[in-house]
Amino acid sequence: MVGLLLGVVLAGVREMKDTTLKNLKDVRAYTQLTVLGSVPLLEDDVVVKRRKRMALLSWMTALVVGAVVMAGAVAYYYVTTT
Repeated sequence: MVGLLLGVVLAGVREMKDTTLKNLKDVRAYTQLTVLGSVPLLEDDVVVKRRKRMALLSWMTALVVGAVVMAGAVAYYYVTTT
């Protein structure tokens, strides 16, 4: 619980300290100026595939680590209760 609370607090602090403008809506809201032009984000197929692969890898890693932690907790429970 402490780790979860610490993670939420750290994420909140990083979000509050972030002063970057992410999209046109942010620029219009904070500067009250007319946007004359913007540079579109160009990504090729290799970058998109790599990003998808990394997302899948991170989810699989999280699932494996979670399963190992749960299995360790169950094993610890059975070892200490008998």
